[in-house]
Amino acid sequence: MKKYRVLITGVGGKSVGYQILYCLKGLEKQYDIFVADCKPFTYGLYLGYAAIILPPAGNVEFINEFMSAVRQHEIDAVIPGTEIELRVLVDHEDKLASLGCRLIANPTTVVKLCDDKANIASWLLRHGFSTPLTFPLRQWRDLIAQKGYPVIVKPSRGTGGSKGVEIIGNDQEMREYLAGADDNVIVQEYIDASRGEYTVGVVVSPLGTIVDSIVIRRELVDFSFGASKDCANRRLIISSGISQGFIVKNDKIAKRCEDLALAIGARGPLNIQGRATHDDISIFEVHPRFSGTTCIRATAGFNEVDIVLRMFLDDEVFGRIQYKTNQAVIRCLDHVLVPSESYLGTIPSE
Repeated sequence: MKKYRVLITGVGGKSVGYQILYCLKGLEKQYDIFVADCKPFTYGLYLGYAAIILPPAGNVEFINEFMSAVRQHEIDAVIPGTEIELRVLVDHEDKLASLGCRLIANPTTVVKLCDDKANIASWLLRHGFSTPLTFPLRQWRDLIAQKGYPVIVKPSRGTGGSKGVEIIGNDQEMREYLAGADDNVIVQEYIDASRGEYTVGVVVSPLGTIVDSIVIRRELVDFSFGASKDCANRRLIISSGISQGFIVKNDKIAKRCEDLALAIGARGPLNIQGRATHDDISIFEVHPRFSGTTCIRATAGFNEVDIVLRMFLDDEVFGRIQYKTNQAVIRCLDHVLVPSESYLGTIPSE
């Protein structure tokens, strides 16, 4: 088997890129690993792999420098570790291919659809999947008339995870929010978390068949505890985007999410988030990428990064994966000490 040179971008300590990197730890006989980030003060750059500093993905120089790095290091495969890099790189997939490099990503149509939360909410409804009732912010009164408070507000485009998500509990809070909001916001029905919040990973082969899925029921404590408030004698909470909880066997939720992955046309990894209702799962996020729980899954024996690389690069065929369920997943912070002479940025003077 060929040893592939794999570049992972966006490898900060809280990033999806670092989760991807974690999954390839111990597989150095199969992969030469390169890591990249736009900030020298980034955890994943100092773990012993070949490190590259790139401009931010929104910078006009990003693509030129990125392609130069791919050419210089003869990279065989690129895995974007942030959503902005994913959005940029899918538009340059042909250019990467001309350099002999495979972009490990879903089809451009899937990436573009999922990048707009208003569009994906509409798509879910049209295709028979449960999702919170969703409106553009300017129509917030329509949602209140149908569902009342509380509601969720969040950016529709250009963000990942739980960034910018807030709970609105009454008209006064809404007026205060509107004073600083722009048009890139949706308002969404709040789904109660009492039946559980789930993050589900689905892997789809390049031929469009399901490999497997894994279900984690989030425990909204500690790192996973995001914005919260009391409203009408209820404690409301949204997750931070850093998942902890329990790897469970839930065939109903797994099947629902696998059906979604097939319907949307995924190829590779898909991450789905939602809250259970009395008869379904109400889906509020669909991410066409690896997840912040990717490292958790790999520890349980569901190493989707290695599997996807082998499918995309070597045309390997996989069936269902034997991985651990009925496991509690508890997370912590980590750190690395870097000698000043090895730091990739500028050390402040005393």
